[in-house]
Amino acid sequence: MVFIDTAEHFRGVKGLHLFHFSGSNCSQKVRIYLEEKGLDWVSHHVDLKKGENCTDDFVQINPKGLVPVLIHDGVTVTESNDIMEYLEEKFPDPPLQPKTGSERESTKKWLKLVADVQRPIKYLTFKFLFGKLGSKNEESLQKLSQKLADRDLFEFYTSQKEGFPQEIILEKIEMTHGALQQLEERLSDNQWIDGDVFSIADIAVVVNVHRYKLMNFPMAKYPHVLEWYKRMRTRRSFQRGILEYEGMLQTTVFPLLNSIDSFLGYGVQAYEWRVQPSWTKPIVALFLLLISYFFLSNGVNFLGLSVSQPIILGLLVVVLYSTFKSAYLKAHTPALHSYQSALKSMKAVVAVDYRGKESMKIDLQHPQPQAVCPDDVIIKVKAASVNPIDLRMRSGYGRVMLGVIRRKSKIPSGGGKEFPMILGRDCSGVIAAVGSGVKKFKVGDEVWAAVHFKQTKGTMAEYVVAKESEVAKKPQNISHVEAASIPYVALTTWSALVNVGKLGPESCQDKRVLIHAGTGGIGTFAIQLVKAWGGHVTTTCATDGVSLVTSLGADEVIDYKTENYETKLAGQSKFDVVYDTLGPSFQQGSLNLLKKGGVMASIMPTIMLYTDQSGLLLGAIRSLTGLARIVLPQRILHGRTFKWAFFNPSGVVLETVTELVEQGKIKPVVEKTFSMADADLAFSHVEEGHSRGKTVVAIDN
Repeated sequence: MVFIDTAEHFRGVKGLHLFHFSGSNCSQKVRIYLEEKGLDWVSHHVDLKKGENCTDDFVQINPKGLVPVLIHDGVTVTESNDIMEYLEEKFPDPPLQPKTGSERESTKKWLKLVADVQRPIKYLTFKFLFGKLGSKNEESLQKLSQKLADRDLFEFYTSQKEGFPQEIILEKIEMTHGALQQLEERLSDNQWIDGDVFSIADIAVVVNVHRYKLMNFPMAKYPHVLEWYKRMRTRRSFQRGILEYEGMLQTTVFPLLNSIDSFLGYGVQAYEWRVQPSWTKPIVALFLLLISYFFLSNGVNFLGLSVSQPIILGLLVVVLYSTFKSAYLKAHTPALHSYQSALKSMKAVVAVDYRGKESMKIDLQHPQPQAVCPDDVIIKVKAASVNPIDLRMRSGYGRVMLGVIRRKSKIPSGGGKEFPMILGRDCSGVIAAVGSGVKKFKVGDEVWAAVHFKQTKGTMAEYVVAKESEVAKKPQNISHVEAASIPYVALTTWSALVNVGKLGPESCQDKRVLIHAGTGGIGTFAIQLVKAWGGHVTTTCATDGVSLVTSLGADEVIDYKTENYETKLAGQSKFDVVYDTLGPSFQQGSLNLLKKGGVMASIMPTIMLYTDQSGLLLGAIRSLTGLARIVLPQRILHGRTFKWAFFNPSGVVLETVTELVEQGKIKPVVEKTFSMADADLAFSHVEEGHSRGKTVVAIDN
């Protein structure tokens, strides 16, 4: 508890005297506390806007120049938490602090949290609430420098005058979200912060939440906090300790200015989204519209063509609407695809360049992802699988095409901006945080997911950010390691067999399907999916894989070590669907096995490879020309369809797969599991080829 020498002219004063400022949240805490205690006290208002905290009289009371200060019967106490503790000791009824040890520890935790966010809330207040109204002129700064013993306040106002650095404000926003998340979790099961009893913790926290509301801080994802805040506002102490001290500035001006800032894209939410709004075009369009209305009543003649005023006005209205809509959308759309923490780090398996296995390392201090966008879901990863695409991507596969897609999606790419790139496409884990617009999931849900190729922050890390649409509840009957083996291969296969091959629960019965490489991750899933829907499966594999694919339900197995699949199948019934997992060298032979009207779905498109080799334009032409050489003859001469199939993340598809797994129709096939420290060995194992199911990395989390 902080006691200081009482100023000489107050040493003999009796009673409670509070030196406070109406808008100071620390002063608000103490005023609420005094009201809850029902104590009589003498008010000494110190107007910080006028610099009264720097006067000789006040500096004698508190050399730091800070409010509130309590003087009780000649004893001077500073710091709001210390003042409340002092009042509890001197005036124990009604009790506002728990008596038992465990409860007191809980209260101390919340008081510490409030103390920890005091500096962040100060920065945010002056950035988003007071703005230039809170700035100090040179004379005021000079007075602060000369009068106050503590340089901290002077340096703060100097920093504000110069403009707070963006990274500092983003850090303070993140710290505030962290505190609110803790509060949300606490209030989800309790009426008050300390449980069923109103206490000092509620008083200490509510003034901060009130300040967040004034500055229009984004709080939609904290519903329990908002409900608790509504209850707090109805208390007489809140009304007398805060609301009665608020004038038109707090009740009208600040809310109006914050609403305007939020609309224009200058509020807290837009700042967090890194939005850079621009209203120049709609302002110019509005200016031209007004000029036309007042000064072009007779229209204009241009190159002998007469244009009337109504036509001019109509065109300008269209331009104004278009430019206004574009500016508004820019001001209300996140500027990035995903966001990283400035405070928290994690372990991640990354590639630092495109040198293949030489580029891999374990990054022990990689920034954690944040749930900033409304549809963001943060997953605490328990396990992630290794897919052949991960090996290719760490060597630069698809970097040209993906670079274009990433830049369009506001993901840094090109010139090394994508590094360090976290590897991994799919995972299983637990929801750690959600964006304000997420409805399907809550913190603690067990989920699985796969993320898009364009995302440079993959799943082989302690945390990953995904979109709500990419996530589904994990099957309850399998472990996280088993679950991690499925999402990528399931979604790739779904694209091939369902979207391209038009198979499904109702349309697969008795259909003949040829699946190449049946023992790999893709193959083991595809066999089970077709069999679950009543189809007939023929697959290829090596001798030592025959028993595996047979156990998964394959009707006919061709051992490519001892038999040629084309020769073996030439005299049999043609196939309805061929699933090509191996590429061009197997395509023509497989096409010959298709019936008229049959479909070959290939997950080995050439467009990524060719654009890497020849550039975007020439590579695309080369790839599409090669595709046409296959598609057109097959379609025209044989009535067959050849299409590429592309992996596409989908929570809806994973929901269906969850049902199939829980029904026992699809079982995970995990060949080997490695620790995160041995991720390089996991990649080497997959690189060797001839997998028997999936390889999974268990994340140390």
